[in-house]
Amino acid sequence: MDILKAGMVAALVALGVPAGAGAAVEAPRFRVERIAFPDTASPVDEAYAAGLNNHGEVIGISVQGSGDPIAFSWRQGQTRVVQPLPGGDPDGFSGAVQLSGINDQGVIVGRGYSAAHQAFVGVRWDSRAAAPVVLPRLGAVEAAEAINNQGVVAGIDGVADQRRAVLWQDGNPTRLEHVADPEQRLRPDQHDVRVHDLNNRGQVVGEVKVPVLDAQGQWVPRSQAVLWQDGSFQQLTSTVQGWYFARGAALNEAGQVAGTAVQEGGDTTEEHAASRAALWSDGAMTLLDSLAGATTGRALDINEAGWVVGASGQQAALWIDGQAMSLVSLLEGNPAVFAGWDLRRATDVNDRGQVLVEAWVGGRQELVLLTPVPEPGSVALTLGGLGALAWRWRRRAGGADGKVPHR
Repeated sequence: MDILKAGMVAALVALGVPAGAGAAVEAPRFRVERIAFPDTASPVDEAYAAGLNNHGEVIGISVQGSGDPIAFSWRQGQTRVVQPLPGGDPDGFSGAVQLSGINDQGVIVGRGYSAAHQAFVGVRWDSRAAAPVVLPRLGAVEAAEAINNQGVVAGIDGVADQRRAVLWQDGNPTRLEHVADPEQRLRPDQHDVRVHDLNNRGQVVGEVKVPVLDAQGQWVPRSQAVLWQDGSFQQLTSTVQGWYFARGAALNEAGQVAGTAVQEGGDTTEEHAASRAALWSDGAMTLLDSLAGATTGRALDINEAGWVVGASGQQAALWIDGQAMSLVSLLEGNPAVFAGWDLRRATDVNDRGQVLVEAWVGGRQELVLLTPVPEPGSVALTLGGLGALAWRWRRRAGGADGKVPHR
């Protein structure tokens, strides 16, 4: 028995759980904190989530009644506006600044409009109070999408439908190469790339366009989840018959990728009636369970314990050990307080188990931060990770449809 396995068994025994036991998942409970809007002269109509780090710091975009977006950071009850580049001119939701990621040091990345370049450029803020810094450029239009704790930034450059993946390391940008259409069946303007997440090992996850034949026998582009690592490029192909892994949204340090699977023959949008939240791990894709009545699903984030968050149907969802839970049913407190709340999608989950949710509250979309009560300690998170490992083994031992065998 190696040291890691011995430590796992010791953690199980210390909590009275027999080694190798497949105990049923106990649903967590969450206290709720509403994220305050930035203090601006104009009323704010809605907010969109952009990121959450392991210290509970939230970044997002609020939209005023005029349509002007305001980037903000929230920490411990305090909201602060994140400044755009000088001379930036807001233009609706695609305005002067959009945030995309934040690491545990509080460094924020995104994109901003540069009057000097007359284009959108990749931007980083070394703290929520810092002035924006333009990342070194490769192309005409750029965006930084994610940053890890080593300060490595992943993003894209290029115009719509012709984007390429980029990695900024030690301030130097390099393109991440991919070969998704070696026989050039698609037009050049159909070779689009998206980057969604980056872990501390330098693995980057996103999606590219690959050629498939439509019903008329024409080659058309379809989204395909991909992973870059150490200069190599890998398509995360599906192992579930009739489904393909269209979007890799997030990954953890173990290399597990959470995202969206789409049924063969349909389109590739996340809103498609035949989409499911999915997890790719150890070379295999698994369809995550759906909430009752849900016909769509998408996973948007995953933490180190294997907790996955996203949406099942129109409900914000949490998956633990392969079991889907509606987050609105897990809120701690007087149910009357949450009457009329509509938790629409969970966008982020950190290693403390905190979940960032976009919710319809009082006639507008707000952000709420859910914190487990009591907040899990390191041993509990270790057990969560063990549960995820056990679930992965059960999935691999199950059928090709990716369903969990009944216990």
